[in-house]
Amino acid sequence: MDFRSYAQNFSNSGTNLVIAVPAGVVDGDLLVCVITHGTNSANTMNTHASWNSPFVGNNGDQNVRVYTRYASSEPANYTFTSTTSNQMHGVIVAISDPHPTLAINAEHYELLTTAAASKTNNVTTTADNCLLLFIVTTDTADVTEVFSWSVSMTERWDLNQSSTFLQHAGATEIVTTQTNYSRVATKTGANRRIFGALLAIRPPDAGGGGDPLPMAMDQYRRRRQ
Repeated sequence: MDFRSYAQNFSNSGTNLVIAVPAGVVDGDLLVCVITHGTNSANTMNTHASWNSPFVGNNGDQNVRVYTRYASSEPANYTFTSTTSNQMHGVIVAISDPHPTLAINAEHYELLTTAAASKTNNVTTTADNCLLLFIVTTDTADVTEVFSWSVSMTERWDLNQSSTFLQHAGATEIVTTQTNYSRVATKTGANRRIFGALLAIRPPDAGGGGDPLPMAMDQYRRRRQ
């Protein structure tokens, strides 16, 4: 199990955002998508028929929705929609060789309502050798602002779009034991109201509890028949 790749796109206006499926994706990969919508209207990002949605929230600066699915006969891209025309920025992340039915062992989503210089998320794993995926987003007016991570994490992307005033960044880490993990993402520049998603992704041979992806489980079973 490992980080495979990511794809991203942004839009300055409109209600549609098209994001390509990341390079190299194969059936059974876990796909995680986070989209930030730069508007203060409540929960403007719509659900998607092909994806589960474990989190949606807003803090007055940005609306964020998280989507998850197992890859299965993937198209070239996906179109995500919002109810209001405004700036959008989204990333799809591919994780190779996760557990085939219970990929997400633990998860923590939080959208800050007060400005801060960093975001701390925590998960407690119940399986060995999980992959931690930490995704943060924020609004920003300064394209030079970047994120740094807990020293054990490997940065995978840090994208700052001047035209959308939205920033996306992500990092991963393999953790070997079952315990609580606290990870921090710290940004340069002015304090912002940051969103953080920390997911512990279970390897293919692990037991332990977790959240199933109902639609994805059906896809997997059909492939095995």
